[in-house]
Amino acid sequence: MNPRRDWLAGCTVGAWTGFALVYAPVVGAVLFVAFAVPAAIGRSLAAIGGLLVGSGAVMLLMIALANWNCAGLFAGNDSGCTPPDLTGWLVAGAAMALLGGVLTVLAIVGSRRRASAGRP
Repeated sequence: MNPRRDWLAGCTVGAWTGFALVYAPVVGAVLFVAFAVPAAIGRSLAAIGGLLVGSGAVMLLMIALANWNCAGLFAGNDSGCTPPDLTGWLVAGAAMALLGGVLTVLAIVGSRRRASAGRP
């Protein structure tokens, strides 16, 4: 297992998962579980960390862009759009991204310890 490759794969799948979680939550949840279960079985903290970082970051980005568009930053101020309260989605996205960052750091530390001990 290569932690960099695992993290990149997790982050790529996570970006698609974050997009799907906002627009089609069931599809996003299935995609998330379909990647997370094999990564957990393979004990790849890097892959799970990348998945959480990608999912959380894209969720936050999409929600922020939607709110900014509705607030009139990208459209005319006469659009009549009122952004809904998305606090739950924002907390979920931030928690996923933060937990993914922690797991990524743990994967890096574990990888360096194994490398210094002479194990692959």
